Amino acid sequence: MTSGCGYATSALFQRVFRTMNKVSPRLMQSIPSVLQVRFCGSKGLLHCVSGDESRIWIRDSQRKLKKHDLADIDWRTLSINDWSCPPKPLSASTRWS
Repeated sequence: MTSGCGYATSALFQRVFRTMNKVSPRLMQSIPSVLQVRFCGSKGLLHCVSGDESRIWIRDSQRKLKKHDLADIDWRTLSINDWSCPPKPLSASTRWS
């Protein structure tokens, strides 16, 4: 099932990674494989596919608004809500038995 999951190119993921680390160094530890975004009236996950150009493919199920006003900078701003990250080691203060 792919409802709510579009995709974007690795070039875009690298661009997001570089931009986020300029704003807040060490915020992202590595280039993510999945982003949770809002973009042009759509929301949901984007997973990474190979590609040399920064491109996004949005599924119909991700479209929430149908404004299509590309002249509005806020409308076409890619908002990153969350991203995948490497798993963190488990640290427990109590003994598991």
